[in-house]
Amino acid sequence: MKHLALFLDGTWADPAANTNVSTLHRLTAEVDAEGNEQRARYDAGVGTTWGERLRGGMFGFGLMQNVTEAYTWLVENYSDGDQIHLFGYSRGAFTARSVAGVIARCGLAREPDPATIDRLIARYRSPQAVTPIVRLGWMSTEERSGLPEEDRWVFDHSRRVDVHFIGVWDTVGSLGVPFPVLRRLPLIGKYAQQFHNTNPSTLYKNMFHALAINENRGPFSATLWTEFSTDGSPEGLVKKDQTIEQRWFIGSHGNVGGGGADNPLATVPCAWMQQRAIACGLTFTNEIVPDPRAATAPIGDSYRGFMKGLYRRFRPRHWREIDRPARATTSMTGFSHTLNETIDESVFERWRTDPRYRPSNLADWFTRTGTTP
Repeated sequence: MKHLALFLDGTWADPAANTNVSTLHRLTAEVDAEGNEQRARYDAGVGTTWGERLRGGMFGFGLMQNVTEAYTWLVENYSDGDQIHLFGYSRGAFTARSVAGVIARCGLAREPDPATIDRLIARYRSPQAVTPIVRLGWMSTEERSGLPEEDRWVFDHSRRVDVHFIGVWDTVGSLGVPFPVLRRLPLIGKYAQQFHNTNPSTLYKNMFHALAINENRGPFSATLWTEFSTDGSPEGLVKKDQTIEQRWFIGSHGNVGGGGADNPLATVPCAWMQQRAIACGLTFTNEIVPDPRAATAPIGDSYRGFMKGLYRRFRPRHWREIDRPARATTSMTGFSHTLNETIDESVFERWRTDPRYRPSNLADWFTRTGTTP
């Protein structure tokens, strides 16, 4: 058994950007505590080359290429029994969850044949309902013989594998396209992909999501893991063999995902994620200790500076809802629930010690839940 760890960075980020993704990649040991190999790969975010900075950074061009490359690396390196670990920040988090989605919907290709991989990726992106790999595996040979040729081809050329760990910082689901009208343009809308499904597959075993309380840009709204119920009850939505936590931290998008030469706030969610990965079997050369300056560190105002200040002339601040109530769904009768949201203790401590720290969404959560800071 070996560990396959993919580290997928955010927009305009590369190793020099010093994000939490690149930090954990640098600290990943070559073997785990029991001597098993740990094979790690780092992928830079979209828009990191000169010619792609506008297209990739603003409109998300290159995302599916990153998904395909990450998926291909897993196909090339995976052996039966290996553990897959996926890390991502911002659009890299979108990429990580999309790679997991390909595995959940289409399985992992048995051979690193480019034509096979392209066909599986196309199946993942198809808007048509398809039979997921898990369900194909449940069927008898006789039942599968009655399926469409495409389903039978998938079963023969792909395989069911678990995703052992998914650790993401501030998943951006809209790809950050700044104005809704731009998403309707054919050339841009083609690339403004949304998740096929934000529900965690039964193939995902351990899922952790760090979220930014103080991110106020509407296009950077967070995409949480959700689950569906018919009666509005949250009971039993997380399977017994799964662990999931979506934890809120102080700061804007960059304060949670990291980046920059001096970003004390980012060390708190980075240390939290590392400890979750260690508990799930990954080994690092050093453990991160949160910077003590994080308790009073300034919070970046990404809203005010977005698009050189142009964005705030047209759009008001957007406050992300924390632990929102279940919502009725429109596609089918029932309710959508976010899963296992928590708030980091550092948030409560900042509220208690800093009278200036009063984000609207956190104040609303205190009111709704009757919680005393």
